[in-house]
Amino acid sequence: MKKVLASLLMLLILISISCTQDDRTPVMSGAYLGQEPPGLKPEIFAPGIISTGMSEGSIVFTPDGRECFFNIELVIMHTRFENGQWEEPAVAHFSGKYIDFAPAMHPDGSKFYFMSNRPLNDEADVSEYMNIWVTERSGDGWGEPKPIGPPINGAWEVDGPSLTRDGTLYFSKYVEGIGSKVMRSRLVDGKYQEPEKLPENVNTAETFHTYISPDEKFLIMSVWGREDTLGSTDYYVSFRDENDNWTYAQNLGALVNSDKVQSQPSISADGKYFFFSGFPAPFKSFDKSLTYAEIQEMYDSPGNGNSDIYWVDVRFIEQMNPKTNN
Repeated sequence: MKKVLASLLMLLILISISCTQDDRTPVMSGAYLGQEPPGLKPEIFAPGIISTGMSEGSIVFTPDGRECFFNIELVIMHTRFENGQWEEPAVAHFSGKYIDFAPAMHPDGSKFYFMSNRPLNDEADVSEYMNIWVTERSGDGWGEPKPIGPPINGAWEVDGPSLTRDGTLYFSKYVEGIGSKVMRSRLVDGKYQEPEKLPENVNTAETFHTYISPDEKFLIMSVWGREDTLGSTDYYVSFRDENDNWTYAQNLGALVNSDKVQSQPSISADGKYFFFSGFPAPFKSFDKSLTYAEIQEMYDSPGNGNSDIYWVDVRFIEQMNPKTNN
C-alpha cells in the first residue's frame, strides 16, 4: 500500500509539473536564466519559470553557471544552458519516482547531492528514513545516484547536505534524546569519517537544512524553536575562525525570515547571491470578487502562498560577521 500511495503521489506531481510547462515558457538566455540580479531587497527568482505557483524549495547551480537543479514539490528539476539559451526545465533523469529534495553541489561541480527516501537495498519499497544520495559528473551529464553510505546514512533521519571545497560534509541528523542537530564529517582517503556534532554555539536549538560556505568560514541553518524566531523556523548564521571556533548563531532577520517555515538555503557558486525558499506574500483581501478563471490564474503564479524561491545580494550576511564590524 505504501508503494502504491507513493507512486500515485509522484504521478500527480508530475502531471501538475507537465501542465505548467507549455508554450508560455519564454526563451531564456544569459546568466541566472537571464534574470536581473537583485540588490539588498529579496526578489522572486525567475517567476513563471522556476517559481511557478507550485511549491519550490531550493536551487543550486554548477560552478560554471550553465546548469541548474531545483525542487518543485518533492521532485528535482534540471535545466542547462545550451546553444545560447536555457532549456525548458524538466524532471532530472534520476528523479520523479521517490521523494527527492534539498539539492547540493560540490564546489568543484564534480558531484551532486540530494535527499531521498529511495530504498538503500533491493528488499525495501522505500527507506524508513531520508538519506543523502550522490551522483557524479559523467561526461556532459550525470551518472546514476548512489547512497553516500555509512556512517552518514542508515540510522535516523539526515537532512540538508552541504559541502566545502575539501569535501567536508555538513548536514543535520536526528540525535536520540536531543533532536535534530548540525553534524560534520571529514573526508579522509575518499571515506567519510564518523560525524561530529558541532558545538552549542551552532546547535542552539533544533536545526535542519544547512549551507556551509566552500571555504568553511560561515554556516547558514534553518533553526526551529529559538525565542528570537520571527516564525516557526528561521535562518541563522554562525561564523567560523581559523581555529575552528564558531560564533553564537544569530538570526538573519526580517529581510529573509518571516512567519513561515524557512528552509533549504544556498549561495550561488560565485558567492554573490543568497537563495532561499518560503517568504510568501501575506494573505490579503481583494478589490473585487474574483471569478473562477481569476482564481486559477492567481494560483498558477508565484506569490500565492505556496513556497517560492527568492534571491538577494549576499552582502547583508557578510555585514553580520563580528570581524567585519570590529
